[in-house]
This record gives sequence, C-alpha cells and structure tokens, in this order.
Amino acid sequence: MRINVLHIIWSLEKGGAERFLVSLVKHFDQTRFNSIVCCLNWKGEWAKELEDNGIKVIALNKKGKFDISVIFKLISVIKQYDISIVNTHLWAADTLGRLAAIIASVPVIISNVQNVDIWKQPWHRFIDKLLSYKTIKFIAVSQAVKQFLIGTESIPEDKIEVIYNGIDISMDHRPSTIDLKQQFGIRVDDIVLTVVGRLVEQKGHKYLFEALSMLNGKYSLKLLVVGEGPLRNSLQSMVNSLQLNDKIKFLGQRNDIAQILEISDCLVLSSLYEGLPVCVLEAMAAGKPVIATKVGGIPELVKDGKTGFIVEPKNSEVLLQAIDKLTNLPDIGKEMGARGREIANNNFSIISIAKHTKELFLELLENHG
Repeated sequence: MRINVLHIIWSLEKGGAERFLVSLVKHFDQTRFNSIVCCLNWKGEWAKELEDNGIKVIALNKKGKFDISVIFKLISVIKQYDISIVNTHLWAADTLGRLAAIIASVPVIISNVQNVDIWKQPWHRFIDKLLSYKTIKFIAVSQAVKQFLIGTESIPEDKIEVIYNGIDISMDHRPSTIDLKQQFGIRVDDIVLTVVGRLVEQKGHKYLFEALSMLNGKYSLKLLVVGEGPLRNSLQSMVNSLQLNDKIKFLGQRNDIAQILEISDCLVLSSLYEGLPVCVLEAMAAGKPVIATKVGGIPELVKDGKTGFIVEPKNSEVLLQAIDKLTNLPDIGKEMGARGREIANNNFSIISIAKHTKELFLELLENHG
C-alpha cells in the first residue's frame, strides 16, 4: 500500500520553489508514495506537467486575504485521501497547511524552507513559533537557511535537515537558439547577460540596471530580464530614464529557460536575500558562469573565482566590476561554466535529491507514524 503525501503550496505558477516542487514530485518514488499537490489558490501553469504524469493537483481557489474556509477545505482533503505526510512550501501554505494538518492529526508534518525570510514581522515569527512545536521536521534548502532557522527562528538543530534544491540534469541544454536570437534582436557580437526572478525588491534588479548604465556603452551588450512582478512598470521607467532601452529586454514569464540560458554568456543575480535559487543551478547545469550576490545559500553553489563571481549585495559598482572582468576574459568564463556544470551534475541532480527526501520521509513515518 502506497503512502499518501500531500504537498501544499500557494499555486504552481512560475517561480523557483514551484519549479523545484514539480521536479521533485515527478521524480519521487511512485511505487512507495502517492503524491498529491494542493494549491491554496489556482493551479497554475505547471500543474499540467504533473497531471500529465498521473499526479493529482487540487486547487482550493482561496478567496481574499482572510479566507479561513481554506483551512477546512485542507482538512477535508487530508481526510479524503488519508494523508500520512503533509509537506508545506512557502509562507502562506506553510501557515495554513500546518494548521490544517495539526487539526487533522496528521502524524508527520514537514515544512520546506526555501528562503532566508528576513522580511518577516514579529507576528509572522509568533505564528511560526506556535506551529513549530507540532512540526516534525524542517527541510532547509541550504546551510544558510539552516543557520537562519536556528539563529532567528529558534528552531532546534535536530529538527532541521538540509536537502538542497535539485534540477533535472537530463534536460537538453543545447537546443536550437537561432530563432530566439532573432526574436530578441541579439547580434553575433553581442554579450548576453540574463537575470531570472520575480520583479520584486528582493531580486535587486535596480542595482544591476545601475551597473549597466555605468558601463557607458563600453560593450555591445544585452540583458534579458526573465520574470514578472509588481515592480515591472517602475523598473521599465528606470530603464527609460537610464536610456538603456536598447540594452535591456523584459521577457516576462518564460517556459524556455534552458534555451535562454543557452544563448546567454552569463547569469547575473543581484538579490538582497535568497535561500538556494534554482536559476543558479540551471545556469551551472547549462555550463554558464554566474555573477551573484553573497546572500543565503548562493556561496554554497557559486565558488568565487572558480565558477563565477560572488559580490556584495546592494552595490552596483562591484556588479559592474564583475561584469567587466568576465566580459574581458571570455575564455575564463567558459572555464568557469565547465566547472559549474560538473558541480551541478555531481551534487544537484533531482534524482539524488528525491532519493534523500524519500529516505527522510520513510524515517520520519517510521518514528512518528
């Protein structure tokens, strides 16, 4: 008899945590586990990928900010499918999902922590603390997240397991890219930088844009901005004021990250805080060097001077220096990318991550089920 596991998340719209969850569930041992994904709101674009693989996705269609009926809907789902393990992802689902699981007496409650959530207010932390007593295990996606949980959230170390995010290494990272280059207006001699992430303050896009403006047209350069978010209009206005319209192209949400990385010379991430960004793993698997800020678990992925450059956050000048250095030394960039691909292949395969997670689930169920 298979073990019923319920993964709870806000939705399966495009984002790093959502992309990782879809990949994890697809590669989970379906002979031992029956994985169900429950979205508090709508299903989102990636739900179809799971459903095409025979995995059930449920949408609860949460209404407004304080729709407490979602808790009762979650309890109903837990009872209907005889759930033994609840695994929650991101703060809203983490809160409502754990509360429903506690009320429904689910034996194993696990919280996946994807970020160093410095944004939380005291009331967030108070709720987290109350729910932590009934949470059997916290999965931290990096050592930095683990230390944040211990130091800031006061979670006992023995309640935390570090399991890094993983990606599907088997994906083809050498697709045809001619059409994309034409579509984005990329010329043969253009240096292509890419940034992937929601258009929110956390990602620090403005510091990257300022760095590009300081180059003063030194290179024939294009920056591809992948992602959507509430700052789209203000960031576009900033690009206009910096007169960078010919250099920065907003692509919105995309399904073809592998193809975009293939036509890129480098991934740049100017985040103010992070957990373990999936886009960095994808760039490494694609053999691309990475310029990223020294936040969260990024230094656990990017080895400064070996697979890319690590810079201080909120600093346009150091971003500029790193871009300048990599642009002047293209052969070094290729060497960095090759090292990054080797690290991704050896350490961040979704198959090994899914196996580690499976073993943890079985151990917790044996001890607490």
